[in-house]
Amino acid sequence: MKKISFLCLAMLFSTIIINAATTEVRDKNQYDQIIEDNQYIVIKFFAPWCPACKTVAPIFKKLSDEFQHIAFLEIDTDNEALSDIVKEHNVRMIPKFSYIKNKELIESKNLSPRQNPKKELSDDLKKHFS
Repeated sequence: MKKISFLCLAMLFSTIIINAATTEVRDKNQYDQIIEDNQYIVIKFFAPWCPACKTVAPIFKKLSDEFQHIAFLEIDTDNEALSDIVKEHNVRMIPKFSYIKNKELIESKNLSPRQNPKKELSDDLKKHFS
């Protein structure tokens, strides 16, 4: 009984964390579980060395606080364990954003810091998930 209660609590806590901030995906199993458990998802594909990704990072984080009903994921394109996901989303340039609704990819796009990324991302989130 204690194991089941702990597991339920852990799952609840994990869902709260995913919906309240960005989550950096570490492996395919974690990614699959998040896709399964969430209706609305936005994924930011990035690399630690990418200047444009660094510029967009605080904006992505701030938006995750504003849109708490959406799971905000970050996928490091340099992480070999995630290469299948990167290929699946056809990532050729970064930062790239994918929007998933009810387990289906509805849009993917690249974003430049010169495009007013906060407005662009916010508008996309409202368009896809409101």
